[in-house]
Amino acid sequence: MIPENNKYPVFEANQVLNADHLNCMNRYLGEQGRLTRAVMTGVGIVCGLKVHVTPKNATYGSVTITKGYGITSEGFVAVVEDTGFEADRYRRLEVLDGYKPLLPADAKVANNLLELLDAEHEHYEEGDPLKLADLKGMVVLLYVELLETDLKICTPGSCDDRGKKVTVSVRKLLVPDSWLDDLHSESAATVKKLKSTGDFFPNLASRLNLKDIRMPRFDVPASDISDTESIIAAYKKILVDPLEGTGKSLFRRVGEALDAAQEAFSPLLPIASGGFTAKLTAIEAGFMKPDGNKALLFQYHHDFLDDLIQAYEEFRWKALELMSLCNPPGALFPRHLELGELEKSTVPGTPADEAGLLAYRHFFRPSPAIVDRKAQSRELHSLFQRLRLMVDEFDLPVPDEKLAIDSLVRITPSRSGDTALSGKPIPCYYDLSAALLDAWDFRKSRIGRKNLNTGYRIKTDDSILFDLEQNGFFRIEGHIGLEWTKTLETLKGKIRSNRLPFDVLVLQTGKPATPQTEESEQNYLGNFLKKHPGIEHIAGVPRGGTFVLVCHSQTGSIAANNPLRDILVNLKPNVVVADFSLPYRISETRIVPDILVGECEYGWIDSIRHMNNLALRGYRIKASSKAPASSEQERARLADNYIVRVCRYTIQGRAFVDVKHPRDISVPLADLRRYGHSAIMQKLNELFPLGLVFDHAAGTGNVLIRSIKGHQFRIEFEGVQGNRIRYAYDQNGMYRRVDDSWEPVGIQPPPHTCRIVAGAYDEKQYRWLHEKFGPAGLTEIQGPTAKEAIEWEKLVLARARRYATADKLPIFKPLLSDIASAVRAIDPKAGIVLVGSWANGSWVSRNNEENVKSVGSASAWKSLIALTAKVTGKTGISGIDLLIDSEHEITPEMIRVPCGYRITMFRGKKDAQKGLVL
Repeated sequence: MIPENNKYPVFEANQVLNADHLNCMNRYLGEQGRLTRAVMTGVGIVCGLKVHVTPKNATYGSVTITKGYGITSEGFVAVVEDTGFEADRYRRLEVLDGYKPLLPADAKVANNLLELLDAEHEHYEEGDPLKLADLKGMVVLLYVELLETDLKICTPGSCDDRGKKVTVSVRKLLVPDSWLDDLHSESAATVKKLKSTGDFFPNLASRLNLKDIRMPRFDVPASDISDTESIIAAYKKILVDPLEGTGKSLFRRVGEALDAAQEAFSPLLPIASGGFTAKLTAIEAGFMKPDGNKALLFQYHHDFLDDLIQAYEEFRWKALELMSLCNPPGALFPRHLELGELEKSTVPGTPADEAGLLAYRHFFRPSPAIVDRKAQSRELHSLFQRLRLMVDEFDLPVPDEKLAIDSLVRITPSRSGDTALSGKPIPCYYDLSAALLDAWDFRKSRIGRKNLNTGYRIKTDDSILFDLEQNGFFRIEGHIGLEWTKTLETLKGKIRSNRLPFDVLVLQTGKPATPQTEESEQNYLGNFLKKHPGIEHIAGVPRGGTFVLVCHSQTGSIAANNPLRDILVNLKPNVVVADFSLPYRISETRIVPDILVGECEYGWIDSIRHMNNLALRGYRIKASSKAPASSEQERARLADNYIVRVCRYTIQGRAFVDVKHPRDISVPLADLRRYGHSAIMQKLNELFPLGLVFDHAAGTGNVLIRSIKGHQFRIEFEGVQGNRIRYAYDQNGMYRRVDDSWEPVGIQPPPHTCRIVAGAYDEKQYRWLHEKFGPAGLTEIQGPTAKEAIEWEKLVLARARRYATADKLPIFKPLLSDIASAVRAIDPKAGIVLVGSWANGSWVSRNNEENVKSVGSASAWKSLIALTAKVTGKTGISGIDLLIDSEHEITPEMIRVPCGYRITMFRGKKDAQKGLVL
């Protein structure tokens, strides 16, 4: 606004005043007041003045303007009082003060300028009711009317000149948006003639030619997504394929928008980085032709562009706030304010969200005198720096197989919806530098709290341990490219240990090779989508939702002309390739066929040799000249049966046996002789049809236990015959009860093969397990005859007598003596007894010459080893089994003796088992 009144009168004593003196002073002071408002405060809508339509019925309605005020470009104040304004009638506007912007030459347009009438208006009764149909394409406008009235009073006898008065009124008008477009063009031409600089008009984004970019939704319209290739193709359609109407990929459109934003706001930026388009084009090439180990990470490109779009929005709207006006031209909107176009309100008294768009609303443009340009400029610089660093530091996180999977998969509390990118965690695909950490959230960095940022690569992030009330979303990262069972184990464990309110399930790509049940069909992506079409990828899961992992299960050749070949050839089976989210939990049991079953192999509580003895020898109910009668309470049953007692049995806390009332597994000795271990396993499965599946490893004497992966189980057996030693099995291994403690037996399986955290026990799951993974049935065995068993015992006994003390064994020096010395270096008082094969004469040395020498000839050794295979089921090199009587827990790992034999150590009293003392 440029002042036009640059003169004012100076009054002196006894001066004769006239109208010019007073009017000149009034014009000068009035202009100075308006100039102060427009130049020192700003122009536009300061607060309030929101508009909306409230329908009364299907035909009529009312227009509401909320309380507020604004300043026109000539400094006039337009106010709507605290009670607001509501009009349900209108009349044709007659401009009486000669205000040119409201005097269009087109009579038809002029006839469409309407004044809104409320019940207090003097012409209310003359107005026409507002029709909802007539409001389409109309914009609400405030007009400061300066109506001059002549006060001259003339009578037949005289004529008194009392001057004039100006009445200031704020009129509420409806004008067509098409007319406003023409008015904007005229104003722009006027400003150009005045050679004013700056961006003066309502639609700032349009004036700066900055494009609006939105992230397309995954696979919309929906297609047949069933295999990994179709998932990749859906992302390619979003990110790489030219968008209809533009001929450009999303990568290129984002790059060009960032370059344009930098150019538009370059006067506000301290640095010129540029080159966004070229850098994003290079990243786009990495999507289609990735490095081999990055092929699985295609989904992160989608999340990266989504981040950039959000960061672009933050930057450009903050930049628009800084576009303050220095001396705005008075010709912009001298005595009117545009409040915005009309939209129906769904809540009476509340403006519609769509009302008053940027194109037809005079938003407030502050003066540089009141804008904290220094602070806002620093924030703008930080937002642009973040954009630059996000592109420069884009770094796909290839999983390091040397690291524990628990450290690779991260769950970070976050927010969704309208939350700015600054308030969200820093994703995993940025090489997190100190500069990016500083620029991620300007407000935190400004107050020295950048350490409060959260994110994948921030090692100190412990936000999951604190109040989650403000976080309705969980960002999940680091799982892409990992084997799905390990990923599921880790996620389930984190959900359980951190008490997180969402579920997780796994889907397979491709189609089942054989017909499946309706329930099992839902474990395949294509079939699942038919029932749950609302899945979407949002890089995590909302509170109360379901996180869906998709694992790649296809194998086979890929055509040379396949456009996605460079990605597909590098995909490994059974790894996670994508994730999606549902806003609700899946209530039914989730079972992924063929791959959610854990199977672990253990030794049975009785050796093959012992079981053969039971099956081949008559039970001693009565004493004989060679041995006393057996003394077991169950001797009548033991005469014809092999009996094992189940003392405890639980799965995920569900008990199958009352500890006060154990249950017996009874197998007829005839069945034991014919079918061996498979007869025992069959009885176990029959007794517990909704529990674990027991099977046997043919030819080994070992038992296979199958469970739902992740379930914790424990089953304790007790032999009924003899010394009644108790054994236990769980998902971590096999144990034997020694005194009052449980000692591990044999080599324990690696924890990851048997322990995955899962849900509660479900009968449906174990019924399915028995149907799909039950044993094939009884398996006949070629066991030894009684004659062969006796012959073997004689050979072994003779060999044991030949090596009656440990120092006579071929492995005494240097192995046994050095092992004993190493044990006593830990505990000088330790009792050491060599038990097992080396003590009873059935041993097999690594040195075949020692084997032959121990029995006298090669043919004798051949006979012995053949009988050993039949009687014991073992033919391999014998391990060194030691019974350690010590207060200390001594393990083979503590014995630093080079040895080609497997060493097993048991704790117990030295006289608890027969053997050779070391």
